[in-house]
Amino acid sequence: MKTAQLLDTNSGLIIKYSPLFVAIIILSAAIAPAAAAPTIDYDLIEPETLYIGIPLNIDVLIRSHLDSNIHHPVKDTIGVFAILNIDKQTYTHEHEDFTIADNQKVTRFSYRLAGFDTGQQRIPALNFEVHDNDGQQHVVLSTSPFTVTIGSVLPDTIDTIKDISPPLRLNLGFWDIFIPLAIILLIVLMVYLMVKKMKKPLVEEVPEIEKDTRPDYVKALELLENLKKKKLLEKGEYIEFYYQLSLILRIFIEMHYEFKAVEMTTGEIDRYVKNHYTADSDSRVSYSSREQFTDHKQIFDILRYSDLVKFAKLSPNLEKSRQSLEWLENYFKSFANKTSPDKGEKNNQ
Repeated sequence: MKTAQLLDTNSGLIIKYSPLFVAIIILSAAIAPAAAAPTIDYDLIEPETLYIGIPLNIDVLIRSHLDSNIHHPVKDTIGVFAILNIDKQTYTHEHEDFTIADNQKVTRFSYRLAGFDTGQQRIPALNFEVHDNDGQQHVVLSTSPFTVTIGSVLPDTIDTIKDISPPLRLNLGFWDIFIPLAIILLIVLMVYLMVKKMKKPLVEEVPEIEKDTRPDYVKALELLENLKKKKLLEKGEYIEFYYQLSLILRIFIEMHYEFKAVEMTTGEIDRYVKNHYTADSDSRVSYSSREQFTDHKQIFDILRYSDLVKFAKLSPNLEKSRQSLEWLENYFKSFANKTSPDKGEKNNQ
């Protein structure tokens, strides 16, 4: 057998090889790369009818060396398709769907996509990089582009433009017109009457008050009798008793002597009487033409004592209170026989 001589340039030695050994080495080098080259298989799985939002699947199988690494770009979309999910599984042993050679593995990528536009749409090619163990060499494997048809979920009739319906004819009868007009006329009439009534001046009817023609002392005695019936002294309500007692006396003075005694204080009444009902008064009306203001001292003793009880919180004597009530009653009765002619005529009017 012939041998081949190879020169080792480093050591200067000549190494002898047989031609058969050299051929085996060359053949092994040629066969080994072909057996380890990675491959790719892929399949598009789509439903019978594809609409917007309906998912479809792409399965990719890559056979490569056991120690290789596979990289694929991770994206959210591919063209008009949204990537819903990417599932990656690696198999190193026999599988029911495929066979695996020694020192090989099968990597399975399952893409789940959904289109969001109608018509014929193109799914671009999917690229994968297969790197050897040391990362120095890599092979790019790609799928073919896919074309799918995506239908719309809306009916076809939505694109059809229809004619506008003609206006409906309104058929009105007699009562359809008469009743609304009658209601309108009634409302107008009511508004007219209300406005007319509002413009009419209101005349308030004042009921006639029956005039009390009784003498002044009779009216005062009636008020005094009502005070007695309340029994305020027996109840100990002295302030209320003297308030009403002085008020009755003031009412009588106002009615009989004809000046505003109810609205005056005790001092004002005293000054008014001195100026108008005494002999030395400077009134324009002569003293002789007026009735004399009798019992001046006793009247003003009662009025001043009442003021002390009402305003100074004087504790009155029960016996003195009864005497004041009795004296005032006799004072009113004394006017029974001395009513002036002018007063009698006035009361009878």
